[in-house]
Amino acid sequence: MAKVKDYRKRVDIIIPTFNNVQQLQQCVESMLVFQSEHPLRLIIVNNGEGDLAIATGTNVKIVNVNKNIGWTGALERGLEVSDSEYVMFANDDIFIPRTSIQWLKKMVRTLDLYPNIGAVGPSSNVVMGIQNIFTPYTFSTAYTSYLIGFCMLLRREALDKAGGVHHMQYGGDDLDLSIRLRKEDYQLVVDKDVFVYHHGFQTGEKVFGTPDKPGGWNSRDMTENTNIELIKKHGFREFHLTILNNVYAIFTQAINEEQYKEHDAEATVIRSHINGGKVVELGVGSRKTVDNAVGVDIIKKGDAIPYNQNQFSVADVVADVTQPLPFEDGSVGTIIARHVLEHCLDVPKTLKQWTRVLQDNGRLIIACPNENFVEGIPLNADHLHAFTPDSIVSYADMIGMKEVARDEYMNGSSFVIALEKECRA
Repeated sequence: MAKVKDYRKRVDIIIPTFNNVQQLQQCVESMLVFQSEHPLRLIIVNNGEGDLAIATGTNVKIVNVNKNIGWTGALERGLEVSDSEYVMFANDDIFIPRTSIQWLKKMVRTLDLYPNIGAVGPSSNVVMGIQNIFTPYTFSTAYTSYLIGFCMLLRREALDKAGGVHHMQYGGDDLDLSIRLRKEDYQLVVDKDVFVYHHGFQTGEKVFGTPDKPGGWNSRDMTENTNIELIKKHGFREFHLTILNNVYAIFTQAINEEQYKEHDAEATVIRSHINGGKVVELGVGSRKTVDNAVGVDIIKKGDAIPYNQNQFSVADVVADVTQPLPFEDGSVGTIIARHVLEHCLDVPKTLKQWTRVLQDNGRLIIACPNENFVEGIPLNADHLHAFTPDSIVSYADMIGMKEVARDEYMNGSSFVIALEKECRA
């Protein structure tokens, strides 16, 4: 049996700081509020004067270095202390609002489920590129060519393969790291469902001056010098594509769709359990798991699906799946209910309605979030129930169905279970 992964693994959050006690205190307190949602440890590297004394709770380690070793120097010092599989680089002037209660859990889950992703970044009010909430693009998650280091969650293995933290003379270490991660075949993801407030420019302007001064933070001189350094290190083509791809990152829907077809392990498992006859897919949404299935959805074909950008229903039959289905008794060979049952209020009644239209030995294939791995209710405001494979079997016993197959480990977040209708004597 496959080993259940630990989806509650601790994240080490490395926060360099330089004489910014007030905002650091706010940052620390805002993170510690949510430590019950996902385990974390704060590693604060003090580049400022004297020993740092701030009010902290548990799981906070302060490293006083007694001199300013810079942003990258502080990250390296923090990494020496960290032993976590995932690490976060964070500015001391960020703040996690109460509305972002699952901020860390959501980003961790992305790394847990997709080993090819090397880093995840949130959206913010002060950040460059498509991570900025004021960009005109609308999406939940997207691949990007770079992430900004004000708040970046990293797979430690990916960071090590990419060569760790590199010192850059004029800044741009996050762009450099993004390029190096991609060169190691890791992908970078922006999760716009996670918002982190960023004051911005606090330490940079203290150390280098304001943008209106020669060589000041985010000044024209600094930007040009950073770009030149990146071009010398990685070549103009890599630099140019990195910056341009940021603009076009929103147009990755087609890429995601292809990857969905190729890597959707859940769909592959479901298709392997179909045993012939008429196939009906309930709550079909914008895509069918099986091309020849009869799609059933409450939204008619061609209409936009609420809260899903640029997705349209492919339903062949319009019906409420919690009510009697518009099919004859015993006329369906296989029913696919993919992430539907957790939305149904009366589970036994709904299952009986579905079973009614199945032929003898017909199959009901159910996919749901696996409560053994994730907390199913908070994943979606419309979720009414949480399930495990064993709890589905308990319902099956009530409606004359038997388990014939299950898979709990294909993607680390959901399960698929195939039930078969017993023959009537």
